[in-house]
Amino acid sequence: MEFLTEIMIFLATALAIGAIGNIAGIGGGVLLMVVLLFVFKMNPVLAGGFSLLTIIASTVAGSAFNAKAKAIDKRLFYVIAMAAGTGAVIGSVASYFIAVGTFDLAFGFTSLSLGIFSLAATKIEARKNRGKAYLKESFNEYRVAGGVLATPGAGYGTGAASLLAGLLAGLFGIGIGAVMGTFLTAIRRINPKTAFSTVVAAMIITSAVGATTHFLKPGLDISSMVLAIPLVIGGALGGLLGAYASARISFVALRSFQGYVIIAFGLLAIAMSLAA
Repeated sequence: MEFLTEIMIFLATALAIGAIGNIAGIGGGVLLMVVLLFVFKMNPVLAGGFSLLTIIASTVAGSAFNAKAKAIDKRLFYVIAMAAGTGAVIGSVASYFIAVGTFDLAFGFTSLSLGIFSLAATKIEARKNRGKAYLKESFNEYRVAGGVLATPGAGYGTGAASLLAGLLAGLFGIGIGAVMGTFLTAIRRINPKTAFSTVVAAMIITSAVGATTHFLKPGLDISSMVLAIPLVIGGALGGLLGAYASARISFVALRSFQGYVIIAFGLLAIAMSLAA
């Protein structure tokens, strides 16, 4: 494959991941892992490192926008970042010894289940609160109208869910949003924009930890690191685009979009496993 073609594929994929990830509050790493593993035939550990590096770029850019809009809950951020960061270290080290493909099928069905649950919870909430304005409002409209974006205490459940999300993130080279986005919105019932923005911010920490651990694997060939340039550029541009768009999408639409994206990524992971 021509080098210029590779660069364009990396740039376009990273742009899509950054936009989707910041709208739906997920990393989008499964999509990039499909490209790296099946198109470029890359080593799984190196692919995971590149995937997490892309997520870092998109989440930094998106979080800068979200912080300015005051959409990030700091208390929730600290809990998620600490627990998920710990899980990311464990998962990344485990990826040295366990073939990623071994877990693709299990992760795919987990993501599929999470997406279906998120969609079902959204439909139930919309039906119970039919006619209430806040469901049809975007984050910007809600904030301008004086809506309070308070979130409840983090609780032990959030820490446990974050640890699991970090473990999966480090192991598969993906973001923590598939687990945490669904947990915070569907179970904890936290405002979607606040939940997704906070998860995206926490992904900066977990992805940095995971990427570092991946690239430090002894004997890993990192001669292709030049390809990180289009990934970082595309991820950052997509992150800004996604963060801008998510502030203008209604709460119900935002949660529904997240559910559909998680289902799609789950199906991709299943396809990866079956095709291996």
